[in-house]
Amino acid sequence: MKHFGIATLCGFIAMLAVGTIVSRGYRGDHWKSGRHLLAPKALNMGSVARDSRARINFKVLNDGSMAVRVSRVLANCGCTVARIDRPVVAPGGSATVYVVFRSRGYWREVEKKVYIFSDDANHPVRTVRIFGYVRTGAQLDARTVNLGAGRFTEELGPKRLHLFADAGVQEGKPHLVGGGPRLSMLAGKWKSVDAGRAQRCTLWIREERITQFPGTYSRTAFVAVGRGVRLPLRVLYTVRPVVSSDPAEVVLGHSATGPARTFLNCRGRHVDIDSISSVSGYCTARLAGAGTPGPELCISRTASGRRLKATEVDVIHVEYALDGGIRREVLSIPVVLER
Repeated sequence: MKHFGIATLCGFIAMLAVGTIVSRGYRGDHWKSGRHLLAPKALNMGSVARDSRARINFKVLNDGSMAVRVSRVLANCGCTVARIDRPVVAPGGSATVYVVFRSRGYWREVEKKVYIFSDDANHPVRTVRIFGYVRTGAQLDARTVNLGAGRFTEELGPKRLHLFADAGVQEGKPHLVGGGPRLSMLAGKWKSVDAGRAQRCTLWIREERITQFPGTYSRTAFVAVGRGVRLPLRVLYTVRPVVSSDPAEVVLGHSATGPARTFLNCRGRHVDIDSISSVSGYCTARLAGAGTPGPELCISRTASGRRLKATEVDVIHVEYALDGGIRREVLSIPVVLER
């Protein structure tokens, strides 16, 4: 009986010793000395609606033997705000980082970064990458399209742009609303992009026939997509005069050098000059004759006696009639006056 009691006591002491060794061994494998903060490397916030706020939270862990102090939490963009619920994380403890992403102005794939600054000597800055996908709704890849320049009766374009929309938005072909009767659009077929989350349609914009006077024009039209969605589109183009000046820029020296000459070219059209005017009054012009291929202008200084700067630029406006006087246009000829 005495031997049994001694054996029992020895077994109990041995169990305590083994338990202490196992416990110490586990703690040594799992815990690290000093400060050691863990954070996820990447997170996916999934699909986000346009013009909305997405919230994503994650935890940071301290698996070190000392408390970790988080000095600040920052995001790499003003559209993303991040904060932590407690600045000090005890050994074996955790803290939660709250992130808010505003999707206004974004569409399709997005990636943001959150930086966690702490007194962890080995990793003073932990970076967490946050991915997401902002649903397109309907979006043009450009809000302005420039059709270039052309002359009367010519066609401008077509110029290409892309229309993106969420998967399944195919309620009739996209079409153009407004912009004038000669502004037209041809839409292609929808194609799936972004792993089926969005689709793309190619649009061609053109001006079928120029009928305006020379100048630069801006039109506002709308691309209609699906139910009640209208995307504004600004269309720019320039109408060149049918009549051109050769040379395009007239340079006048001293008044003693006499007038300079420029010829109006009209591509075989008959041109009747109605008036010639100077914008600033530094120079004057007169019609010298109707040569080939067009009338000749003689440009000279005025006798105003005004002091000129080192270089002054004047503009001569020549108003002429085309097509039997039905259409009237103004040609602007720059004149550089040197001292």
